[in-house]
Amino acid sequence: MDVSRRAWLRGTRRRGRQPRANRIASGTARRDSSSGRPSWRGPPLARTAAPCEPSWKQLVPNSIVFSKIDRLFACAERQIIEAWENGHAEVPVFRYAQPPDLSELMALLESVATNAASHGPLAELYAARARELFLEARLVEAVGTVAFRERAAERFPVDRDVHGRHADVVAAEWARLSVPAATRWVVSDDDRDPQSLLSVLGALVGSMRLAIRVSATSDLACTAATGDGFILVQRGIRLRPESARRIALHEVLGHAAPRLRARLEPIGLFAVGTARGSEDEEGRALLIEERHALMDCERRRELGVRHLTALAVRDGADWVETVRHSISADFSPRAAVRVAARVLRGGGLARELIYLPAWDRVKSAFAADPRIEATLERGRVGVEAARVLERSSAKRRDDGRVVGRLFPASRLDVDVRSDAPIGK
Repeated sequence: MDVSRRAWLRGTRRRGRQPRANRIASGTARRDSSSGRPSWRGPPLARTAAPCEPSWKQLVPNSIVFSKIDRLFACAERQIIEAWENGHAEVPVFRYAQPPDLSELMALLESVATNAASHGPLAELYAARARELFLEARLVEAVGTVAFRERAAERFPVDRDVHGRHADVVAAEWARLSVPAATRWVVSDDDRDPQSLLSVLGALVGSMRLAIRVSATSDLACTAATGDGFILVQRGIRLRPESARRIALHEVLGHAAPRLRARLEPIGLFAVGTARGSEDEEGRALLIEERHALMDCERRRELGVRHLTALAVRDGADWVETVRHSISADFSPRAAVRVAARVLRGGGLARELIYLPAWDRVKSAFAADPRIEATLERGRVGVEAARVLERSSAKRRDDGRVVGRLFPASRLDVDVRSDAPIGK
């Protein structure tokens, strides 16, 4: 045990007991043999760091963009929601940090994109990713300016191929779905409720023994987000219990597990990501939801409305038009404001355009060649890059588990019922 670990444990004893979800997420929860729950056997598969609550600015999700874009302040968000609930079309004032100087990074990325492409198929994958990161760096420099929307459309364009056209049709159908009234609600960060998102995430992470911290925060524009070694949960969000289970699967199996698995790969491309790797990661996460029968009417309507709202933003919709677009689909003012805050991040990111086309693309690719799925499970790899990797010398045997040999759970054998024993 290193010095920092001992110091953290001493601090924990002084402060008293942690919420059980946090202790499960950090791997420090004790197992009671008298409870009938199975105890762990053998050493942990990965070292678990001491839990802490990272700032949202430390978040490293699917691209450079999200670590640099400020969100609507929580207090202002509450005021705007109340105004819309009272019939007033309130417009927020977004505040952004001073954009960093990324000229040196952009020059390096441009050099990699130019020089690497001529060194074979694997080098071309690095070059394509460098070009993608170059576009994201340009986005960061334009946050909050009039140039942001144009650069966002360059990085996340409207998909006009067969998968994009199918996504437009599906979104229009899903946006018209009626959602049954909820019989029960849970609060996202209620660690006393075993069905809350924080508790379900902690149970799932603990049962798979992942080196991931689960923390609650007040600084997210979405309900949950995955970073490098942690998952953040937005405080105070009302969810259906089944939605909490769906989000837990989405974040852990769709995002966190492949990123941990990527650390074991012989080449860094799995961790750095490939071009369209973040898009197809989202598509695979949606497919995981569908396979576990958790993509219900509420989720499908949400995805449909987000897609159509993002299309409206690409066509020039402002804040008021964006909120009204969601309200016209029978979203509550609260939900409509949160969708607008998400889609208009940075000045009009509209990254929600990628979800349904990627879901359709990934689903078709897996049906045509199951080997592609095994490759996507190993890291942040896109479908096209997976095909190249399958043909290259970087190919590596995979045993068909969730993410190779690291985690002992098959793709369809993860139990996230609220009453499932930890370790099942």
